[in-house]
Amino acid sequence: MSSHPKRGNPAVPDSVREVHEALQVDLEWLRRQPGQATERVINLSKEWINTVCADTEARAGEAAELAASFSLHSDGTLLLRGRLRGGIVVPCGRCLGDAVVDAGEEMCLTVLPAARIRDYMKKAPGDEADGVELVASDLDEIFYEGDAVDLSDVVREQLLLAFPMRVLCALGEACRGMCGRCGAMVNDMPADATNCSACKAPFMEDEADGEDREDEIPEWKRKLMGLSEGS
Repeated sequence: MSSHPKRGNPAVPDSVREVHEALQVDLEWLRRQPGQATERVINLSKEWINTVCADTEARAGEAAELAASFSLHSDGTLLLRGRLRGGIVVPCGRCLGDAVVDAGEEMCLTVLPAARIRDYMKKAPGDEADGVELVASDLDEIFYEGDAVDLSDVVREQLLLAFPMRVLCALGEACRGMCGRCGAMVNDMPADATNCSACKAPFMEDEADGEDREDEIPEWKRKLMGLSEGS
């Protein structure tokens, strides 16, 4: 269970707390709009995105938003249809420079009342409720209790799923990375250079083939090794 920011906590920026509050879906309000789809645009601040990415190499590239349509059925089922728009910045897999990743993703979510699964679990094998039997896939649905649905974890998951195993900066395949000996940016050197202008070492076909001992590997090279291994 993830912890959520509480009002009045001075350690939590207002912009983070406001996003968390905006991601609460008020079911009582939706019940007063029977048969209608309610559309909302929820702004996701850079500060909130950075809390989501805190345990990764990513950071917010720009403020994002969730444009969604909500509808509540008479049986308590909440349907969400929408799109997440925005970008995150991750290290380039060659030069560790900024690489922008589009975190935009279509979202389709069904949220069911928790009472429904409890009723199902109480029934004997083979019994059906109201002529409808739940199947194994139904057990993977998201459930809720009370008069609000918290979408924070769902949106967090969508953002983290956008984090690629490895990505290149704006130079793409033209990115020449870093010198395998000293870590100098090869992209800043003449295109026809065969030796590093910083340490004078010749460029190798694979700059990751250095002979460093494990305890001598510099931090920049450890990062590149981690990105290449998908860590």
